Amino acid sequence: MSNEIIKRMKESMRLPVIMAPMFLISNPKMVVSACASGIVGTFPALNARTGHILEDWMEQIDSELDKLKEEHPTKKKKNCTLGN
Repeated sequence: MSNEIIKRMKESMRLPVIMAPMFLISNPKMVVSACASGIVGTFPALNARTGHILEDWMEQIDSELDKLKEEHPTKKKKNCTLGN
C-alpha cells in the first residue's frame, strides 16, 4: 500500500480495527455500520454470489457512506473503498 493510502486510513479511522469478513454473514448493512463507527468494514466477495450483486453491494455501500458524510461531515468514518 502506498504511504498516501495508509495516511488516509489513519486519518479516517477512530480505532485501528477491522471487522472480520464473515462468510454468509457479512453484508453491506454491516459494512456501513462498521464504517460509520470508525472501523474498517469488510465482507467476502463470495457473499454477493454474482458479479452483478457485488457491483450492486459496492454501489449501495458507497451511496450510504456518502449520505453519512453529508449528515456528519466532521465525524471520523472509514471509507470502505480506497478510491474515495
